[in-house]
Amino acid sequence: MNMGSVYQPRHQQVCYSAILDKKQPVPVSDATEVDKKQDEVVYEKVDQSTPQLGIDPNQQDISAFPMLSDKGFLAQLQEFHEALVKAIVNIVERWWDDSVSDFPSRMPLEPQAEEILKWIHERSKNNSILAFADCLGNWRPDFLLTHNDLSGPGAGFQICEINSRTPYNAIIHSAYKHGIMKQILGSNAIVEPTGDFKTMADGLFDHFDLDLPIHLVRGRDYLERQEFALLAERKTGSRPRLVNVSDLQLKVDASSSTGLALYCKKPGAEDEQALEKVYQVALALFPEEYSLLSLDMLRHLARISVNDFRTNLLVNDQRFLGIILQELDDLVKKHKVLTPDQARILQEGIVPTILPGSPELKKIFFNQGNPKVTLKDDFMLKAARASRGNGHLIGEELSTEEWEAALRGMQSPNIHTNQTSYVLQPYVRQPKFNILADRNRTVRQSQVVGTYYAVNGRFVGLGPWRTGNGKICNVYGGGCVLVCLSASKRAGRLVSASDASSEDRQRAEEAYYSMLYQYTGGPVNLMYEPRFFTPHPILISDQFLAELKRFHEALAIALNNIVRRWFTDKDAAFPTRMPLMPHEEHLLQWLSDHCEAHPKHAYEGRQGNWRPDLLIPADEQDGFKICEINGRFFSLSLDLGSTIHKAIASKETKPGFVDVPANDHMIEAFFEMFNPDLPIHLVQSPVFFAGQFKPGIMQPFLAWVEKRTGMRPRSVRPEDLCLIPDATSQTGYALYCTQSFSASDPPSSPSSSPKKEETLELIHQVGLQLLDFSALSPEIVRHLALSGANDARTRLLVHDKRILGILHQELDGLVTKHRVLTEEQANLLRRRIVPTIIPGSPEAKQLLDLHREGKLSKDDFIIKPARDARGQGIKFGDELSESSEWGEILAGLQAPALSSDKTTYVIQPIIKQTEEDLFLDEKVGVQRCQRVGTYYSVNGSFVGLGAWRAIVASERVCNMATGKAWKMGSVFVSHE
Repeated sequence: MNMGSVYQPRHQQVCYSAILDKKQPVPVSDATEVDKKQDEVVYEKVDQSTPQLGIDPNQQDISAFPMLSDKGFLAQLQEFHEALVKAIVNIVERWWDDSVSDFPSRMPLEPQAEEILKWIHERSKNNSILAFADCLGNWRPDFLLTHNDLSGPGAGFQICEINSRTPYNAIIHSAYKHGIMKQILGSNAIVEPTGDFKTMADGLFDHFDLDLPIHLVRGRDYLERQEFALLAERKTGSRPRLVNVSDLQLKVDASSSTGLALYCKKPGAEDEQALEKVYQVALALFPEEYSLLSLDMLRHLARISVNDFRTNLLVNDQRFLGIILQELDDLVKKHKVLTPDQARILQEGIVPTILPGSPELKKIFFNQGNPKVTLKDDFMLKAARASRGNGHLIGEELSTEEWEAALRGMQSPNIHTNQTSYVLQPYVRQPKFNILADRNRTVRQSQVVGTYYAVNGRFVGLGPWRTGNGKICNVYGGGCVLVCLSASKRAGRLVSASDASSEDRQRAEEAYYSMLYQYTGGPVNLMYEPRFFTPHPILISDQFLAELKRFHEALAIALNNIVRRWFTDKDAAFPTRMPLMPHEEHLLQWLSDHCEAHPKHAYEGRQGNWRPDLLIPADEQDGFKICEINGRFFSLSLDLGSTIHKAIASKETKPGFVDVPANDHMIEAFFEMFNPDLPIHLVQSPVFFAGQFKPGIMQPFLAWVEKRTGMRPRSVRPEDLCLIPDATSQTGYALYCTQSFSASDPPSSPSSSPKKEETLELIHQVGLQLLDFSALSPEIVRHLALSGANDARTRLLVHDKRILGILHQELDGLVTKHRVLTEEQANLLRRRIVPTIIPGSPEAKQLLDLHREGKLSKDDFIIKPARDARGQGIKFGDELSESSEWGEILAGLQAPALSSDKTTYVIQPIIKQTEEDLFLDEKVGVQRCQRVGTYYSVNGSFVGLGAWRAIVASERVCNMATGKAWKMGSVFVSHE
């Protein structure tokens, strides 16, 4: 007799109202509308009424309908975890002593990281540091489902990574949600939560000494961890302090066992010497950041960090799963820490993970010498040291060339700075679910990724299930670049603009333009056509943003030092290496001399507004290259950049799980340049506006300042300025302007006293919007140099593209001679600034010699006017004739002098930029694009990202003068 089979799901989304009523599991698909509505009402009520410190229930996309898992699944997961702990502890404890296994050569780290791990290992032998088995910390393994049938083979899951970089791992979020579910279900339900608030929270705080202050130390990790800080404050009465790793200082302390004690600056203290002692830290560093610290600092942190370095640097690395799989036989037969059954459980329960340089890689992919293309669609490349799905590449989405290049890059196990190290894992074909996000929204054909928590080796429960119908279920959206916020909010995950419905895109567009016009006063005041302002922001990673901030810190230090030494450092001889026009040179020399007598006018702290432009190189994930620094005008569209980000931050469309890298503090940065208690005058050239901008583009800024200060800035022509003797002024004069003017008024002499019938107005501070100062008297130009928001040194030195070449030339000296940069900071600048060859330099001579020898291809270079902006005047080498144009430009680069009747160029290598498919607008749809980014710095401090500009890739140069570049803001994922 033939019999059919019954499918029994191991995991299913259920309706708990129906479960409580019927006393049996009820799939949400079988529940009535009444029961589903009851679930949502009850969940929202309990969620809103339950104190969840640091967590806003309104900013979360969580389904009220939980996933019910079979009890046998949980038992198998715990059995797997028990074996996993035994294997990991044994491997870590043998890492440095087992010369046969030779783990360091199979999974190398940076030298500094290896040095500190060896030191910890030696100290653990004499018990001055805890053995690894006693300080495992907080692990959060992620697992995939291989099937969803109770009668299916094996446990039905495979671990794909172990998250353990920080001691938090979002465990408090999960603990709160388990507590809410426990309240809803009560004590007599036939189902129960898969975790307990007290067990999870207490397990986390068991890492800490609650009688001592806690410091949360981070580098480029941007998360605030408010939920941890506030819960810790409730438990201890003292809120943990968030400090940057760069703010830590070691001081001699005879009472310490190491002879040193750790300190950081007290919050709000003006005195740099006002320090507070650091007793214990929770570290949130990325792997490469350990190498930026001194060994003394690392050794001290290793003793007081609640998350052990061995967990952070070894267990968290995705290569470690491959090491476990390679070691299984020896763990059974040689080291006898696993039974054969436990080894089998781990073999089946870990996604096969192939390491760089491993025998498995050579056997599977290189057994005939060349990379196997036929396997491409069955595998994925995972960034070995990243997290949250960032940096994963799906084989079937790569070209054959990209796949082969990635495999060849894996032939060596070594890791390299600025190069992503990958592991290979088979792409697991997971069962699909129709997930009910809410009663009106079902995410069909969704994959789910599970996670569980372990505290010091003890299994404490499941974390939240994550769902999505992308190929990678992660908060970064699996390759999503341009995000439709409206669709993402509705779906509870990132949705690209191209994948969103036209209704969602329209909804996002309406909300965006409403906010944009609210600030600007309507499209008439926009610099460009409204269609070129896309409502869909670019998704950036926290790594990108943190690296950019680190870069800027080093850039500001370097440029401040160079500008300060411009005339005083006779050995550097900057004026001969980067000459200016005579009247400009005289002004800066005067300003340099003036600062000797009046230090308050020193450059540092008065730099004004910098807006560096950055390119996205094709060969580096999360990389960037600075190609120029804009600094000619005081505004540089900073207010527009702020408005774009405020528009995408609209509560109507922005999901709770993303944030913007700029906010109100960005536009408030104007008042770092201006005193809000004094009137502002804008000295503007009508020719400047007629030639480059709409006259109305300043109206939103003027209205904003008036609303903010009660005083509307006044526009003044250069010819209406005059100086009047004033004994109280440092220059002996005060600057005035006529109170009103019309274009037909005869201009008065700028340096003479005005006619008696003219009404004068005193000028306290100035925003300059002039292209040419040569018509003004030297006295007025000097006065403007002291009262202008855009500093003359920024306008004439930092804005000039030649400064990038000067900076490259000075890097070694800034480290060894002037000692203002660390070696790491210098390398960061060297890496991130496009090499720039300036006139009269040794590099320019070398370029000409190579050209004459026939060893140079002009097609590899781009030629830029040194002092222009907005993409004007740029030429590509492949557009020039070999002998006449290219040769003439190289010959002209042999002398450094400027000429008023000839363009001065710099030469940069062409940076091959990332090309992306971006949905630009409803008219042109998806286009292959390149984009250029920018950020703002005011008086030396990073204030936020500006707008991205995207152009169709075939156009090559993002020339803002044409207006035909799409402007877009940025978002980043804001939860753990």
